[in-house]
Amino acid sequence: MFKRLIVSKTLRRRVSLIVALVIILPFMVFFSATGRAPSRGPGGAAGVMFGKPVPWETFQEEQGWMGRRLEEPLAGLPESLRPTFVRQYTWERLMLLAEAQRQHLRVADTELAGFIQQIPAFQENGRFLPERYQRYVRAIGTTPQAFEASLRRDLLLEKLLNAIKTSVTVTDDEVKAAYTAAREQLRASLILIDPASFRTDAASGLTEEAVRADYDAHPNAVRVPEQIALEYAGASRDELLAHDQPSDAEVTAYYADHRDRWTKADGTPKPIEEVRDTVRQALQEERVHKQLTVLALDLQDDVDAHVPFDEIVKTRALVRHAAGPLPADSFGGPGAPEPAVLQAVAGLKEGETSEVIRGDAGVYLARVTQRIASRVPPFEEVHGEIRERLVTSRAGDAAAAHAHTVREQLQDALKNGTSFDEAARTLGLSPIQPPPFTRTDPIEPLGPVPAVNAAAFAAVDGALTDVIETPSQLVLIMAHERLAPDAASFTKDEQARLREETLAKKQQARTAEWMAELKSRAKLQSFLDDAPSGS
Repeated sequence: MFKRLIVSKTLRRRVSLIVALVIILPFMVFFSATGRAPSRGPGGAAGVMFGKPVPWETFQEEQGWMGRRLEEPLAGLPESLRPTFVRQYTWERLMLLAEAQRQHLRVADTELAGFIQQIPAFQENGRFLPERYQRYVRAIGTTPQAFEASLRRDLLLEKLLNAIKTSVTVTDDEVKAAYTAAREQLRASLILIDPASFRTDAASGLTEEAVRADYDAHPNAVRVPEQIALEYAGASRDELLAHDQPSDAEVTAYYADHRDRWTKADGTPKPIEEVRDTVRQALQEERVHKQLTVLALDLQDDVDAHVPFDEIVKTRALVRHAAGPLPADSFGGPGAPEPAVLQAVAGLKEGETSEVIRGDAGVYLARVTQRIASRVPPFEEVHGEIRERLVTSRAGDAAAAHAHTVREQLQDALKNGTSFDEAARTLGLSPIQPPPFTRTDPIEPLGPVPAVNAAAFAAVDGALTDVIETPSQLVLIMAHERLAPDAASFTKDEQARLREETLAKKQQARTAEWMAELKSRAKLQSFLDDAPSGS
């Protein structure tokens, strides 16, 4: 029913640990179970896990919950891939729930009730409104009992995963190693080879016959994709924030109700004078989130009642926008709607209205006003485009061949005892010597290219890297000397920051390792591929 689950920031924070840890883990590995298999499909089992059958109905219930929970994280994936991901993450969730049961973890009724009552989307001026909660539950097509049971399981998994996180520690030596990795510098020489310098030769050697042959052989390279024009209407987060200006009294009252969110290191609240702007922003964000939640619920009611798009726009006084024609598979760009809107209309026919769209920027409905079929333009229309592509490609190939030749010549000279500077002069090269750089610093004159930094620091001092391709040039790096970081910069604040950062990385790695162990013990055998289609 409600395609995009509307959740509060509090709820999203609490469940994000579960979702994020699932998403960062590798794909599901299916193991074959031994012994006699139970009946498969509806009324039977969805699979076998930890040697026990998983009831079909249990899997379907969890899959529905995970589908709503993962709708936004998986929004960038093609529609055809999402069911596979949801299915994989559902199995992982069931494994985690089985492990939590084995460890006898529990979530008390008071914990669950307190969590629900603290969700801002269900509150008005800090007071929990049962009717708003009931309306929300109805909007997502479930019952309070089922919704609360799923939330209880979310909180149960949060306890389980938090226990793994708290088992991880960071030593002083690890913090120091992280500081060295972050602040250590490298002195090096760069040899840059620009493909643009090979364009003249590439262009002079390109015949009209070759351009025509490429057009005939690769029509899809110049194919104009299907285009769509659309209109969408709703409310954006930025628009609502611009019109929501809390008074000083409202900010002060909000601070009084939530002062524990702004505390000093000793746990005492910071004075309102120090955090007024931050408090104001938090209040604005919360109020705008509530407005968008209510709008999404209202729009869902309209969609369920089959109210026409134009009537919804008029009745709800929505701001209408037009876009396109755009490629039907577009993911956005300058002047285009946000990706969530484009994704929502991608599969619609001309004249059809989307489901309610909850994107990062706001809440909308959208309608396709025109679809323009894909086509291959005439040769004359794309002649210049094809010629430019071929010249660029041939120049790039020539530059790459030259770069590898230069590297071989330098390597031979270095093996014979010739210094790098002398070898470069002999070959007519002009190496660049940028200021020393760290693993993350932009390297002059390349700018930020992480692959270049990584290759440079991976090279042994006095060694030449392989040829590195960057968006604009080919690069060879000669690593000369590593420079130790300044000990004076290893302050307490820097140590605290690195300790927290290192801890987060270790916790992520430990969780992935633990999850792999859990999967191995589960010995999952899925029957879903054997189930009748449409079940």
